Amino acid sequence: FPSHDIGSSGSSGVSNSFFNYQAKTTSQSGDPGSGHIIWNNATQSGATSISVSEIDQQSNNLDVFLSNLKSGSVITIQSQSNHSQYQTWTLGTAVDNTTYWTYPVTLVSSFIILSFDYFINV
Repeated sequence: FPSHDIGSSGSSGVSNSFFNYQAKTTSQSGDPGSGHIIWNNATQSGATSISVSEIDQQSNNLDVFLSNLKSGSVITIQSQSNHSQYQTWTLGTAVDNTTYWTYPVTLVSSFIILSFDYFINV
């Protein structure tokens, strides 16, 4: 085969995935419990980390997916019942805590008052 010049790389693509979780507001650290997400601040918009269970509300094990969320990735956490309520975060380097993942986060935008309500489906 003839040799060819390699062109420049294109821009990064966008991927969309949907998983069923519930917001848990009764704790701000440690294992969020199966199917839950917690923020390290009672006022979620002020959080500097989020913790996500490897198991979602449908009992799916998402460890491989969560392990592939790299520093610099942008995620959106959205209410399942109200699309206008969401938070968009930029992730830092993840920590695997065996049954859940913790991500340092920086808030990009938030279209809820301050926080998702207790056990709202996201």
